[in-house]
This record gives sequence, C-alpha cells and structure tokens, in this order.
Amino acid sequence: MANAPRPVPHRPPHRHNPIAALAALLPLSMLASCTPSGERELLAYMEQTRSDATQRSRIEPLPEYIPYERLIYSADDLRSPFASPRARVDESKAGHASAAGAPDLSRPREFLERFNLAELAMVGTIERDGRRWALIRDGRAAVHRVTIGNYLGRNHGQIKQISEAGIDIIEVLNSGRDGWIERPQKLALQ
Repeated sequence: MANAPRPVPHRPPHRHNPIAALAALLPLSMLASCTPSGERELLAYMEQTRSDATQRSRIEPLPEYIPYERLIYSADDLRSPFASPRARVDESKAGHASAAGAPDLSRPREFLERFNLAELAMVGTIERDGRRWALIRDGRAAVHRVTIGNYLGRNHGQIKQISEAGIDIIEVLNSGRDGWIERPQKLALQ
C-alpha cells in the first residue's frame, strides 16, 4: 500500500468569479480614460502656463552702479569727539607760560587739593599767636583750618594772602604748550 496510486480529486466545472473579472477590467477602463481629448487639454494648459510665466518673469535691469568716492579724513589733528574737552585758559588774564613756574609735583598733596575750588567755601578767619588762619568748608561740610602757603583746589592752588573778606590764591595750570600758567583766584567769605 505504500506504493498505491493516489486518487485524483474531482474538480467542479469552472465558474465565473465576479471579483476577478472586475480586477481585469479596471486597468482597461483606466487606459480608456486617457483619450486624445484629455491629452489636448493638458497640452493647452501647459502652453498657457508657459506663456503666462514668460510674461510675468521679465527681470528688471540692474540699477546703475555709482562708483565709490574715496574720502580723505582731514580732521586728524583735531580733538577726538569722544575725549573730554580741555579747559581753555585766557592767557592774557592768567599770566605768562613758563617752565620756571612749574608746580612741585613731588610734594605730598594736601587734603583740600581733592576738591575743586567751586566746592570750597571760606566761612571765617581766626588769629592765633599772631598768625591768621582761614576756615574752609569742603564739599563734605567739614571745616578745615588753612594759612598762607597751604594748597587747595585741584590746580595746585597756593594761598598767598588771607584777609577778613577772602583768600587770594594762585593756581598753576598746564598751558598745553610745554609750559605752565599762573592764574589768580579769590575765595570770598560766605
């Protein structure tokens, strides 16, 4: 029985499968929809699009090139606008510039030389042992005692004379031209 022939199964007569028929007809119907009239419409649309694009895409010419003009800066010798302005001193009123009138930059600075003269005020005088002293109020409202020969103000101002009405001071300023200028100042009693 091991070598016995197998029986052949019986097949029923062939029937039509509707799904298989539709699957076969679908590609045919798609091919039929591409008729020459549809192709003509497509070609007309593409031609219209091309003509519209060429009419709209006209590029304007480049603007005229103006060559660069080189600027020569002629203000090299002037003060920089970013630097602090220097105080100008009227030399006719201030005195004469000379190297001999230079202040002693090596001497120790006194306390009242920290203040501008505008911040200082003379508030009185006292006399002790035959010597006259002036009372000066600084920018911090403290009162200091000074006499002839003391310095005050930021410009090497030396006290030359003290009276009941005020103090005579000589300031020494740099002239800016390799010299020094003596400028008289007065600090009046307030």
